[in-house]
Amino acid sequence: MQEKYGWLQIDYNGKKGWIAKEYVSLKTSAEKPATSAAGLTFTVQVDLLNVRESSSLKSNKLTTIKRGQVFNVLKQQDLWIQIEYAAGKKGWVYSFYGALSEGGNVTEGSNVTAQKADSKSVQTIYNGTNLRTGPSTNHAVVARIDAGQTLKTTGEENGWYKVTYNGQPAFISSTVVKSANASSSSRGGALSGLTIVVDAGHGGHDGGTVGTRNTLEKHLNLEVASKLASKLRANGANVVLTRDSDTYLSLPTRVSISHQYAADAVVSIHHDAHADRSVRGFTTYYSNDFQKPLADAINGGLKQQITLPNRGTQYGDYYITRENTRSAVLVELGYLSNGSEEQILRSSQFQEQAAYGLYIGLLNYFK
Repeated sequence: MQEKYGWLQIDYNGKKGWIAKEYVSLKTSAEKPATSAAGLTFTVQVDLLNVRESSSLKSNKLTTIKRGQVFNVLKQQDLWIQIEYAAGKKGWVYSFYGALSEGGNVTEGSNVTAQKADSKSVQTIYNGTNLRTGPSTNHAVVARIDAGQTLKTTGEENGWYKVTYNGQPAFISSTVVKSANASSSSRGGALSGLTIVVDAGHGGHDGGTVGTRNTLEKHLNLEVASKLASKLRANGANVVLTRDSDTYLSLPTRVSISHQYAADAVVSIHHDAHADRSVRGFTTYYSNDFQKPLADAINGGLKQQITLPNRGTQYGDYYITRENTRSAVLVELGYLSNGSEEQILRSSQFQEQAAYGLYIGLLNYFK
């Protein structure tokens, strides 16, 4: 199958033709069968990790396991492994969030760190973080706190920490905090040792495109970039923001930053516009062939998290990707020229989902 500029060549009733990729769903060949992995153990290397029914992020969550716990591995399938998380109970975890080792059986959930939830301190990484009355987003918000606040946990339930705030019990999601028990310089994580440049497009006198409701692109770019940077840092990456405020940087300067820091990946964040106001969706662009794997991974991560139409991975003649010797992509998260889409793009919920999609894409790329 050939692909060019967002179009796919297909064979229909013996005749070849072209169809826009955004209007089709691609099906891959059958998944690779799971293979036996007897004799391997898996050590969790993130604070909390979901165990799922099957080897898919869309499958049901069975339980949550913690940093330092060690489990026997039963099977492997692509980037997933099946573990025995309790006696007679099996589930799947994403192997990228831990370390595989050879040798021997362990008691399910053996802990090599002996760090308990009731002695753990966590620190918020976002402004406006919600504290809730219970361990889900369905519970009421009791307070909103800013980044950098440290809380002591008294327990953990379904991926949420139980904490005390102003003398009252509350719950905070594990996805919006990082461990405060160790210094940032010694923090591990799946992205430890990697340098990622996050580029918020435009800035200063260059506002980028303007939405139908006068939304300035430069502000949305920075919002998503900041949220992405926080997630990457929480998982150990060395993150370089080309700008962290409303300032102007030339395109050559942005590329130079990528080269100066020998970035392992560069993500330039933008929002799009079109004369046809019905055009919608997100697109991931690359300029050099060696950048396409990163673009594919980023696009796949976004597809998992946001509901806008997916315009796919495409070639784009953009300076920050064309002149870059590093793996770099430019992402257009949606169209500000489309009134209904602009409303979505302005929402903090979408910005959080987009940042998480970019984050997942980077995790998948580095495997």
